[in-house]
Amino acid sequence: MAYNAELYSEIEPRLADWLQNTGGSVSDLPLDLLNRSQHRIEGERQWSYLTVEATLTLSGTSATLPADFGKLIALGLDPVGNGRISWFFVNRGKEERWYKIIPAFSKATGHAWTIKWETAPSSSPVIRYQKRLVDFVGTGTEYSFFPGELLLRTAQMIRIVEKGLSGPEMRAITDDRDRLFHDYKQAHQYEDAPMDMVQIDEAGNDLSMDIVSLDGNDLNTSRDGYDRSYDRG
Repeated sequence: MAYNAELYSEIEPRLADWLQNTGGSVSDLPLDLLNRSQHRIEGERQWSYLTVEATLTLSGTSATLPADFGKLIALGLDPVGNGRISWFFVNRGKEERWYKIIPAFSKATGHAWTIKWETAPSSSPVIRYQKRLVDFVGTGTEYSFFPGELLLRTAQMIRIVEKGLSGPEMRAITDDRDRLFHDYKQAHQYEDAPMDMVQIDEAGNDLSMDIVSLDGNDLNTSRDGYDRSYDRG
């Protein structure tokens, strides 16, 4: 099998063998645990490959968030159409950048969110967000977004906690889960970040910083251009 291309049908039997479940109120315990495992990992970090962008459709001064919306990362405009947000809104910030999220929830329909602006944006707003994964259903071809071993160990960890299990085997499982999670986090969160040590704004532009002496008496409003990420000799 290829890395990070495992099927639910491959992971579920391993969990079922470990559980050796003899019955209970949950009709399909492996399915329940693997879905809970998926959503546990999903919510633990801001994962790069779950981060997407979408153009919102305005209705007056409001827009409805995407159906798979999970976490808001950024909201702004792409005025030149180059696929890059270069003008950002801020939650309840200054008037020209102001927006707020209006939540709605009912037991019958679940969660829904609407974004509202003070005045309508000059162009269609672009949202960057982390999407939610769809639950496994246990039939057909279903690939796991997360590596199979990480999903399995997380499901086992959930079961260990809720059943109050202990002993060397349980500790080995939770330790292995921590290692797998750490490795996945290193590879899939903020990977390949710029190495130069300069301050930038939300659009990636260098910031101009005041230069002051240690006693605060000398002020130079020019940009401190010294980049400490390399030695200028």
